[in-house]
This record gives sequence, structure tokens and C-alpha cells, in this order.
Amino acid sequence: MKKTLLILAAALSLLTVTPSGSAQAGQRLTASELHGLFRGVLVGYYQETRQIKIQATRAGQVMAWFEGKVDTGTWKIVGNQICVAFKVWTSGKPKCRFVERDGRWFRAVKANGKSKIKFQR
Repeated sequence: MKKTLLILAAALSLLTVTPSGSAQAGQRLTASELHGLFRGVLVGYYQETRQIKIQATRAGQVMAWFEGKVDTGTWKIVGNQICVAFKVWTSGKPKCRFVERDGRWFRAVKANGKSKIKFQR
């Protein structure tokens, strides 16, 4: 369960991306695209079926809901990745992921190319 929450926490940070950038399907978003996109309330799915909801502010604060639990933390852009640190789910340590466009959805992607989280505004 803890591993699932760690993966979820990293992905939750990405849930506020909108399709306003120029990235094509499968292309990773740049830092400037991520900076302009991370805000508001978004909904996503972990392993295609388990719903995630995130609220992120431009000031770098984040709150997330997953399986009846709520956690808060911070987010920031590092390189071309979005990094989120949740108080409980990641023990305050940032987890970073790339973001790729997948049709009208976006995916949180590890450096090895694997993704378990998709999301949209």
C-alpha cells in the first residue's frame, strides 16, 4: 500500500496539466509548459480505475484525495519534471515525474518510461 501511495503522490502532482502547450501525443512537456499548466482542480486515474483528485495552487501548495484519504504538500518544477512532496504519502520527500500527452489525457511517466497514472483538467 505504501508503494502505491508513493506512486500516487508523484502522479497527483501532475494532475493539473492542461492541453495548452504545443506537445504532441507521446511527447514530454517542457518545464515552461509545466509552469503554465499546473493549477486548479484535476481528476485522474491510477491503474486506469482508481480515481485521484488534486487541487494545486500557483504558489506551490497541493491537496489530494485518494481512496477516502487526504494529504497535503508542495509541488515544484525541476528540470522538465514535476515534483510533489506530500506530508504523509511521501514522508515529505519529493517524487518527480515527466508528463506526456496521451490524446486529451496526460500521463505521469517515470524516467524508465513506465506510467500508472493518467489525468486531465
